[in-house]
Amino acid sequence: MSDPFAKIRSRRKAQATAAKDETPLATYATPYLNRVWSILLLLGWAPIMVALTVWMALSEQEIKAAIPYGTGAMVLGMFTLFASLIFVPMLAGSRRAWTLFADRLEIVHRPFIPLLGVYRRVSLPLGEIAAARMGEALNAMPIVEIESAAGARYRMVPKHLGKGRGVHLDVAGFEAFINQIGNAIVAAGYPRPKGEHMDTAGSGLSAVVILAIITALLGVLCLFGIWATLTGEAIGMQALALGAPLILLFAGLLRSRWAKWRAGTG
Repeated sequence: MSDPFAKIRSRRKAQATAAKDETPLATYATPYLNRVWSILLLLGWAPIMVALTVWMALSEQEIKAAIPYGTGAMVLGMFTLFASLIFVPMLAGSRRAWTLFADRLEIVHRPFIPLLGVYRRVSLPLGEIAAARMGEALNAMPIVEIESAAGARYRMVPKHLGKGRGVHLDVAGFEAFINQIGNAIVAAGYPRPKGEHMDTAGSGLSAVVILAIITALLGVLCLFGIWATLTGEAIGMQALALGAPLILLFAGLLRSRWAKWRAGTG
């Protein structure tokens, strides 16, 4: 009786042998967060989170009377809501790895949270890279986008190096990797794609508007925290502990983006 999986095993073995014999020219891997979708998710979830927080504060006595260990349940609920501000935007993120070979670019995108995102694995021949674009995220992080001849687009950003206060973007290594892709395309006998500017949510007036909305929502959260603290609600300090650092962060980004937009440089 013939083995129905023999062809599959032999094909995989041949692919593994070919991959082992072929040495990549360069590899670059980094986490990537789609700022547009993450901000849309955050803007959609933040009002719901604030509404639930206010409801819990106003219904504190009713919750304690209806649920055993009501105080503990409220504290757990608050921490869950605060943690959701981190995990909800991560649904728009992925772990990306680009591996450059002499004739192709291997692209692998895996979601941050398994099963909650899109998995992509593409082998892109260098001759099919039709365009390369440079853009900028909300936090001024550079973004590179390449487009295939079929119209598919793939983006990559620099990774972070170092720890603690010494953490910084690997801009030099990132630019060197992008240059290697261009050099490999030329070495393979194809014309180097012309560099283009890429408009993103992190550029122009759109960035100012997005950051202004986020800052305003965080301002509402901080005002609620002040009100709740003055009226003796314990939840007020928790709201301030979350909102105060974030509003300082986003207000700083808003000021920087506003200045760039006014100067016409971003």
